[in-house]
Amino acid sequence: MIKIDKIANARMEHETMTVSKENTLRRIVGACGVLCEACPLFRRRENRCLGCVEYNERCAKEGKTICKFYACAKRKSVGMCFYCDEFPCTLHYEDGIYTTRILNLWKSLLGKE
Repeated sequence: MIKIDKIANARMEHETMTVSKENTLRRIVGACGVLCEACPLFRRRENRCLGCVEYNERCAKEGKTICKFYACAKRKSVGMCFYCDEFPCTLHYEDGIYTTRILNLWKSLLGKE
């Protein structure tokens, strides 16, 4: 079981990452926290994903709908949902890929119950 201090340390490490490491992370993990390789969109595009940021920014410029999770993370200025103080939020419970059980576990580990 992951301890709260490990989660806090991971969060602090993320916040102090260099720009290049964060850019690398953004190419392999979406704003929702899903590894690109596990993402249905990534697989549907035959393993050719532009990454969450690039894909959603391109869609926005073209006036297309962007991912709800990306839009929320961008609005709150967090790299991904896991770094948001409100995680897990209603968006994850209603539209996310994670089960209620795992969301409740994260909530418990983060001391949000």
